[in-house]
Formats: sequence, structure tokens, C-alpha cells
Amino acid sequence: MFRGVLLKRLIGKTSVWGGILISSLVFGVLHLDVVGAFLFGVIASLLYLRTNNLLVPIFLHIINNSLAAASLFLAPKWPESVAIFNFTDVYTKAMPNTVMLVVSALFMLGAIYWLARGLPTEKESISE
Repeated sequence: MFRGVLLKRLIGKTSVWGGILISSLVFGVLHLDVVGAFLFGVIASLLYLRTNNLLVPIFLHIINNSLAAASLFLAPKWPESVAIFNFTDVYTKAMPNTVMLVVSALFMLGAIYWLARGLPTEKESISE
């Protein structure tokens, strides 16, 4: 729905990046994870626009959700080691959380940059 319908319509009404950003923001808000799901939405939108195939972002979403679900069962101690339950945890677990945040942010921004290079900016070339 977000890539096949909303993205295409928003590109026609605004611009390529306007469609990507607005549809990704809606995706993030509806997933109750504005930052993480927004960035995921941007990557999924870019994948769809680069490949013109809805199956690519669908498979990415399946893989992402499968890895998230598997991590709950395969490494049950891992989320607790970085989870913050009270104020003292902020200081004791700041470094692992900071490292995870920086690494994942760099990975996401690198993926967005790699997928966005060479993307046509004219909405006529996208909406065909």
C-alpha cells in the first residue's frame, strides 16, 4: 500500500523526494516508530523506484520482520543487556547503545545514499 499506491500518487502530486518522504513518514507514524520505520520506508521506497518491482521491498520487509522475531527467540538475553529499565541504566548501558545507534545509522544512511544515486528526480520519468 505504501509503495504501490501512496508513493506513486504522492510523486504525481509533489515530487519524487516529496513522495518518498511523505509516504515514509506515514509509514513510520502508523508503525509507531517514527525514526526507524521512517528510514526503513525511505529505503523500501528507493528499492521500489530503482527496481520498479513491489516484491523487492515486500521481501525486505519480510526479512526485517523475520530477523526481529527471531532475535526475540534466539538471543533472549541480548535485548536485556542493552535495554534501559531505569535511570541508572542510562549511564551503565550508554556505550553499547551508542555504538548500536551509530553503526545502524551509518548503515541506513549509506543504504539510502547508495540507492538514491542516479535516481531520476523528474516525476514524469518515475510515474510511467
